[in-house]
Amino acid sequence: MKVILVCDNLLERNAATPILELWADLFPDSPLYTLAHQVGKVLGPLEQRKITSTFLSRFCKTHQDFKKLSFLAPGAMKSLVIPADTNLVLSVSQGFAHHIEIPKNTLHFSYLYSFTAIEGSLSLPMRLFKSFINQWQKKKFEHIDYLWVSSKFLKDQIPFPSHVLYPFFKYSDYANVSFSQEEKKYYIVRSCDLNQHELALLKAAANKCKVELFFVDEDHCAGDWAYFFSQAKAFLDFSQGPSYPLALAALYCQTPLALRELPLTIELFDQSLGPKISHFSEENLIVLFKQLEGFYSHFPKNKLMARALQNTETRFAEETKKIIEGWNKIQKLRNYADRKDEIRL
Repeated sequence: MKVILVCDNLLERNAATPILELWADLFPDSPLYTLAHQVGKVLGPLEQRKITSTFLSRFCKTHQDFKKLSFLAPGAMKSLVIPADTNLVLSVSQGFAHHIEIPKNTLHFSYLYSFTAIEGSLSLPMRLFKSFINQWQKKKFEHIDYLWVSSKFLKDQIPFPSHVLYPFFKYSDYANVSFSQEEKKYYIVRSCDLNQHELALLKAAANKCKVELFFVDEDHCAGDWAYFFSQAKAFLDFSQGPSYPLALAALYCQTPLALRELPLTIELFDQSLGPKISHFSEENLIVLFKQLEGFYSHFPKNKLMARALQNTETRFAEETKKIIEGWNKIQKLRNYADRKDEIRL
């Protein structure tokens, strides 16, 4: 079976990259089509395959550049031509890749991750074209044979049949983690999830509650994160989606969570996994720390790990393989029926 992978861009590792890598493992000979690519920006096996990109690669060196020029995406997408003998196209989309033109008799399965690719862009062209791009992103789903979405929240935004398949964390990266029996003292926080005002509020609340915060950035391998989580009382994940792989990894490492109260976090994580904060204020953060102190003393370790194991790369691969194999059988039956009709004629 000839398979082609499609994504929005290859300019940095992001939440969609692990899905693309998983599908690349399932179909090791599949080439990759994308709107923009810079060699070496996405280290790993994806760089080792044939990659076809558009003229946007000449102008987009970073993901920020891509956001500024994404008003050119509809035209650029038309230049990506899928060979007519392709059996299956697998696209991972954050608003762009699912628009790829598909030849007749080629199946298209798409995983829609989010519509967040152009949020925050302040370039003058994007101010003019953002409304158009937002509308364009939410079209052309009728040409997709099978559509996965990353959440029920996203499913409700699309007027087209879709199937929720939650993103995963890479269980294989954390399978050998050792759980510390020592007393845990600090709360781990990703500084990149907070603006300066929120950071100041968090530090003030922590000082008043006399709790220790340990700030880290995203540039750490899974081994580092596993160690951080194993030493922490809780992981304060104040990111705003569209996925929470580090939160799942923390749960696997038996570390409770504190999250923003958002539609997506309410959907993914119930209160038994840790408290949520609805509004960032010093008073609310003090309440949050008090809840965490009480929660830490009796949290259900096995339940935390069991929740994480619901969303591993193995389960994700099994689900996608099951759907692809089922459709492949249907396609073969259709081809067989067409051949019989031709013989009768």
